[in-house]
Amino acid sequence: MQVKRETLVKALQFANLGTSARGETLEQSNSFIFKEGKLITFNDEILTISESPLDFTAAVLADDFVKLMEKFPDEYLEINLKGEEVIIKGKRRSAGITCFHEIQLPYDAVPAPSDWSKLSENTLKMLVLAAHTCGKDVTQALTMVVHTTPKLIEASDNFRLFRANLNTGFPGEVLLPALSVLKLDGLDIKRVSIAEGWAHFRTASKQVIALRCSQGKYHEGIDKLLDIGKADKVNLPKNLSEIVSRTIVMMDAEQEPRIKIKLAPDELTVESRKDSGWYREKKRIEYMGGEMEFEVSPKFLVEILQQTREVLVNESNRMKIETEGIQFIVALYKPEKKEDATE
Repeated sequence: MQVKRETLVKALQFANLGTSARGETLEQSNSFIFKEGKLITFNDEILTISESPLDFTAAVLADDFVKLMEKFPDEYLEINLKGEEVIIKGKRRSAGITCFHEIQLPYDAVPAPSDWSKLSENTLKMLVLAAHTCGKDVTQALTMVVHTTPKLIEASDNFRLFRANLNTGFPGEVLLPALSVLKLDGLDIKRVSIAEGWAHFRTASKQVIALRCSQGKYHEGIDKLLDIGKADKVNLPKNLSEIVSRTIVMMDAEQEPRIKIKLAPDELTVESRKDSGWYREKKRIEYMGGEMEFEVSPKFLVEILQQTREVLVNESNRMKIETEGIQFIVALYKPEKKEDATE
């Protein structure tokens, strides 16, 4: 059959959110499943279901298929199933990918969604910001999830706390794994449904992505942490977003994205570091407190700066940003005194 390459690439990129690198999670979890007009992927944590641009039934290795489709320059391709291969033909080029006729991926173990609820306009944005506040310590499970209810979204890594008060559109309370939530970033999600340990999200084009979730209890007593008492106002620089854009060049893409912010009398420093280098930029600000520093996701910081540049810092070394239903608390720490030949 003939298919428009761009349409196929977009479908594969969405489905790729639910694959695993080498299929070590489940049999065929590294594959695209084409079956009964649907394109399906499942890695035991994320399930995707969308309309298939192709009309055959087979399991095809995801990594090879995506890379080939992204490299073919043809606007239209002829793609057919022939024996144990999927054959792709352009004007002067062709390729074949091994496929499997037997579908073994247990995607039907995921309960189907029932009633769909409409997400509020800012819910997805708040979910992603909360996910950037989470940690990665597997021994502290609650630091790795986003707590979501019909009225709020919050997350904490025990050093930072994010809360957004809004009508989310969620029909109930769930704990969503932060790493899975980040997969939603950039999708045009409009609806949500919760079913037996899974949160299903549906895009405007009817694509569905489901995240494994929990309905366990979240931290109690968080409300009292949101009040930091008497605090001094500090205005962050107007061009801090530009500074951040330069700083992220020296961030390790394979590690958790974090930049370091340092406060000192009359000065703010933004710094990043990786094995092959580092970057540091200083900016004058009106601040007369002690030397403090914290780490933050650059994406999170840029999003917050679009709404406010005002932060509050108290004598207990806590900083708070508050704007339009969002509250973000971070525990500041004093920098270690050490010789640094790079100063």
